Amino acid sequence: MLTPWGRVLTRTAGALPFLPAYRTVIPVGQFIPRGLATATASKKTTATATKAAKAPVGETATTSTTTKKAAPKTAVANQKTAAAKEKTAAKDAETAEKPGRKPKKTDEEKQKEHVRALLERALDPPEIPTKSAWVYFLKEKFEGNKGTGEGVAKILQREHASWSNEYKNLTPAQLEALQNKAASVQDSKQQALQDWVKQHSPAEIHQANLARAALRLIKARADPVPRGLKGSRFSPIPDSRYPLRARTANILYVKDKFATLPKEKRVDALPTLMKEFTALPEAEKQKWRELSAQDVIRYHNELRNIGIEPASASA
Repeated sequence: MLTPWGRVLTRTAGALPFLPAYRTVIPVGQFIPRGLATATASKKTTATATKAAKAPVGETATTSTTTKKAAPKTAVANQKTAAAKEKTAAKDAETAEKPGRKPKKTDEEKQKEHVRALLERALDPPEIPTKSAWVYFLKEKFEGNKGTGEGVAKILQREHASWSNEYKNLTPAQLEALQNKAASVQDSKQQALQDWVKQHSPAEIHQANLARAALRLIKARADPVPRGLKGSRFSPIPDSRYPLRARTANILYVKDKFATLPKEKRVDALPTLMKEFTALPEAEKQKWRELSAQDVIRYHNELRNIGIEPASASA
């Protein structure tokens, strides 16, 4: 026998012929008495509210957990920052304790120091004399233009052509007087230079000449010319104690041939003799190469005798 609920469900299924009885979906509460449906909905609402009430608690718990997890990371970061600051402060203190520590030098500063060191090695000899009558002629002309207030270069540029013509038109007596004056001045300056050279060792003069060669090279390549190099030629300092340099095979060959020629023909014969050496058979060239090797040994021995160690490149 069917219960009241069973009869209601049976009538409902019969009222819907287009749906099979086993597929009929009856929404819960549609045919439930109002009181029961309200109670059921209330239970659902209560359950939903409970879940909703629990959700914030869960979220709060999660947030709290996240906060708890993030807190150690922040502490570690703060510790690292504090350690970095302490390390920087220690470095600053260490730097402050070293007053001699200087910043890196620029290329320009290094160049200035290099030039300054070369100038110290180059020494400062008396004026190196010259035998040129033309030089003393120019000196006399410059003496007459001292009151103009112009520089030497500007005066020479303006007067060079006229002075050259005047020098060419000098009488033999005037030219001889200039040559005698140049010779007398040169003798006195030469003696002063020799006395100065003797006050230095051959090694010191050798180092000075190397420095002077380097300064000439810097001056020729620099633009603008560094301060301290302007107006100086840095000519080699003559030293009679320095040995004759080693001669190459072709120079020895030419020197040997010069002995058979008059002096006036030697300059013109030089290119021809150099070509002759180039055309020699190898066996003949080897003879002169061996003589050159012996001359190198002689040169090195003489350098050591005056306290100069030969450069490895020339050994």
